[in-house]
Amino acid sequence: MWQSPPWQNKETDYGQDDAHQLSLLMDTVWHYVEKRESETEKERLIKELQKALADVKTLSDLLPICAYCKNIRDDRGYWSKLESYITEHAGTRFSHGICPDCMKRNFPEFAEEKAK
Repeated sequence: MWQSPPWQNKETDYGQDDAHQLSLLMDTVWHYVEKRESETEKERLIKELQKALADVKTLSDLLPICAYCKNIRDDRGYWSKLESYITEHAGTRFSHGICPDCMKRNFPEFAEEKAK
C-alpha cells in the first residue's frame, strides 16, 4: 500500500472537491484579511479626523485681541470693545473700576488721598 508523505493528512489523493474546499477556505481567509485591513484603515481615518477636529476646535478657541486697546475682532472681521463682545457671546455684564496700579499711574493725587 502507498504511504502518504508526513505532511499529507489524507489517505487518498486530493481531488477537485478538496481543491474546491481549500479555495472556499482561502476565500474566507482573504475576506477576513480584507475586512481587518478595512477596519484598521477606518480606525486610522477616525483618529485622523478626531485630531483634525481637535485642531479646528483649538483654532476656533483663539480670540484675536488688539494688544494696545484690547478690542476684539469677531468672526466677520469687525472690531468691538472687549466688554461688548463678551456680553454678546457669553451674556456676562460688566461694571468698571480702576485697579490700584492704574490709579497710581493715572491719578496719583487720588491714589495718595485714598492711601491715607
